[in-house]
Amino acid sequence: MIRWQVEATHPLPIRIDLAIPDPIPRRIALVGPNGAGKTTLLRLWAGLGSGWARWTEEPSLAKWRFVLVPQAPSLWPHRRLAHQLQWVAGGPWLHDPELKAWVERLHLGDVLARFPRQLSGGQQQRATLLRALAARPTVLALDEVLAQVDAGEREQIFEGLEDWAEARPDRRLIFTGHRFDEVVRMAEWAVVLLDGRVVSHGPPPSLRDHPGSWEVARLVGYQSWIPRPAIVLPPGTTSVDDGMALREEDLGWPTAERAPEVRGRVLRIKPDQVEVEVPAEAGRRRFWLSRSAGPHPLQVGEEVRLALTGRWVSRKGGEP
Repeated sequence: MIRWQVEATHPLPIRIDLAIPDPIPRRIALVGPNGAGKTTLLRLWAGLGSGWARWTEEPSLAKWRFVLVPQAPSLWPHRRLAHQLQWVAGGPWLHDPELKAWVERLHLGDVLARFPRQLSGGQQQRATLLRALAARPTVLALDEVLAQVDAGEREQIFEGLEDWAEARPDRRLIFTGHRFDEVVRMAEWAVVLLDGRVVSHGPPPSLRDHPGSWEVARLVGYQSWIPRPAIVLPPGTTSVDDGMALREEDLGWPTAERAPEVRGRVLRIKPDQVEVEVPAEAGRRRFWLSRSAGPHPLQVGEEVRLALTGRWVSRKGGEP
């Protein structure tokens, strides 16, 4: 079991006492909006904040080496990349086959002799990650470090980080994320933070399929919340929840299947798509649907019925 105990007052009030059960996850994602406390939490673990943080694990890690990679590239401007790797590694790093493999994976072999100012933004981010790996961490914490890396290359790096975490039983990977699709692929466990508190945690697919509250649903990828009074339920069905969280794919044309429905209005018609407007959390929300499966003919301004396959959630709350 992993237990996190954290308390701080600056720059964000944060207080966490969280137990993550067995089996111990090796890849953990911190999810939340800007200002939720993700960076503060990582900095506290690294000993850089004005508060205290304790991470206990049973069985305990044999040797704690926590390395934080911040959002902004933090390479030393006066040293070439190869010199920085040698300094952090404590000697010649070319004898480390794992680090050599990372040089190739990160496509940095041709720039090892360059100064940071001679690297692009994406190269600097990859070089910062490489230098962190040269420190041989047991816990590697990444704070949005691949934001400037192309999507395809980022996917390959994530695959390498997954292999890195699984290579030894004492390794842990912690990373912050805004894109929940990447969190689902990369993390074994996700912790949802809001205003310095944990509002939910668990395996990412479970959080995606059963968010529990609108505040969690919004953070894990749902786009809109339709209030309960606007929804028409099939006869004989009831719900005690306040409304339904929706993604684009959760809205469709009614079929013979029994599903909740909402009334919408046609805004625009294209050869293959129809834009409709439906009641939502903040007034109205627009969605695009395939025209082929819809009623024919359609007219702009027409009221239509739409089937809902989202998740019933409460407007606020949710069990951590």
